Amino acid sequence: MKQSVRKLFQNETFAAVLLVLLTTAITYGVRLPQLGYYHDDWYLLWSGQARGAESIIPLFATDRPFMGVIYSYVYRLLGDTIINWHVYALLWRFIGGLAFLWILRLLWPNHKYLTALMTVLFIVYPGFLSIPNANTKQNHLYGFGTALLSIALMLQAMKTNRQGWKTIFYLLSIALTANYLFIYEYMIGFEGTRILLLGYALFQRGIRDLRALVRETFRRVWPYLVVTAGFLYWRIFIFESSRRATDASRLADNYLSDFRNMSLRLILETVKDFLDTSFLPGLSGHTR
Repeated sequence: MKQSVRKLFQNETFAAVLLVLLTTAITYGVRLPQLGYYHDDWYLLWSGQARGAESIIPLFATDRPFMGVIYSYVYRLLGDTIINWHVYALLWRFIGGLAFLWILRLLWPNHKYLTALMTVLFIVYPGFLSIPNANTKQNHLYGFGTALLSIALMLQAMKTNRQGWKTIFYLLSIALTANYLFIYEYMIGFEGTRILLLGYALFQRGIRDLRALVRETFRRVWPYLVVTAGFLYWRIFIFESSRRATDASRLADNYLSDFRNMSLRLILETVKDFLDTSFLPGLSGHTR
């Protein structure tokens, strides 16, 4: 028994997973018992407790309706208990870290220590500043984690020789793509990341000619493009958002009518967000 346990801890993959778990727990889990509900958490909790889990769905109908469905089911599972929501958010932090490690190991399988270090930096980097809002903001971590899992499953399908598993990985990857897009439309940038990583993986496999590389990348990525195109069609032409910040037509009109000021605002907000997440996370209002 002791020898089996010793071999398990000597297994590099197990050690890397354990490192991800410990890093996540130490970085985000130590203070969980001291955290509570904040800001937007309260009105959602009131709705769920006073009117039932079904009442949460229409709260998101104006901008992200699918998110309300997910939230409703999670609320049924977790209820009003504070620690449940914080542990749930911590779980998705851990899953996101594992998915990131999975992607790195598929791309650079011979760089075990470097990919482990990259994953640790990925976990501790304060790019998401609303973790204390575990009830409301767990949707972000859920969408982020499933997006990374979708890319990891796609790359794993490429590496797998058994056709059955290859099909399962691809189908799961495509399903998770639709899942995260319908939750958060702004995460669509992951599809650009997907294309780049897919092209890089094909380049690693020996495809050096640019035309052949583009052709093979498109041949493998087209199902994801179909899903993305379907989502964009629904979001732009079918769904009508009553919230200005998520209304694609209004945003397009704003840029067309005042391109200079809107572009300047976009640049300034991007710089501000970069400073907040890179140098001033402790001073940002989002952390409270």
